[in-house]
Amino acid sequence: MSATLPELTFDCIVVGETYAERDIDVTDEMVAAYASAVGAKAPPAYLMAASWSVPRVSFLKWQVPAGGIHARQTWQSFRTIPSGGRVRLRTTAREKFHSKSRPYVVFESVIEDHAGGVLARGEMTILWPR
Repeated sequence: MSATLPELTFDCIVVGETYAERDIDVTDEMVAAYASAVGAKAPPAYLMAASWSVPRVSFLKWQVPAGGIHARQTWQSFRTIPSGGRVRLRTTAREKFHSKSRPYVVFESVIEDHAGGVLARGEMTILWPR
């Protein structure tokens, strides 16, 4: 990640704001590289899609500070993400809270097809670094 990107601090995160929005062209090469990385002949598309939603991967305008802890994640896949298609990923801050004096952020990621149909949706809760 480039050091020239602004660091996303807990205090500057705004609930309801979108922090990643981009199109992803799903290629055979992308699927093969993912399959190789996870040691599978044909990875389930939902696993590949879930990996796109990780903030350190998906945030292109922000640098997520090191030291956060992935506290919880949920993921729902509604339809297969086909190779050769284009999907849109959108990640939004859904909630911020403190628990035991520690800051947490919940991000929701949605992956849609070209017509706006939801292919997958998930939430990731991060214990935000201080």
